[in-house]
Amino acid sequence: AMLFGMAEANPQLLGEWARPLIAKSLEENGGKVLEWLPVKKATLGGRSVSVLTARLIMTEKVPLPMYASVYVFMNKDKLSGLGLFCPDSDRQFWSPLFIQTANRLKWE
Repeated sequence: AMLFGMAEANPQLLGEWARPLIAKSLEENGGKVLEWLPVKKATLGGRSVSVLTARLIMTEKVPLPMYASVYVFMNKDKLSGLGLFCPDSDRQFWSPLFIQTANRLKWE
């Protein structure tokens, strides 16, 4: 929680910590990162969150470029994430719908 608290103040730290872990996990499962997009801050349900975004291939068996955007936040002292995964070619359609739906979150 303390490490994430530091990352909330500087989202680039979250990217530095998470990117190698994500890349390694993908590679172990036959996937790869095609492009990392800058880590940014966003508002989700009225709350500021960090967003990790990438274009990637999930597996060699299905080499379709995918878009992944993961909203990372602390909730009840637990690190949580809410993600959008879709074909990269469809992100213009799905991103606004995801944001609209995610902004309906109610925080306790």
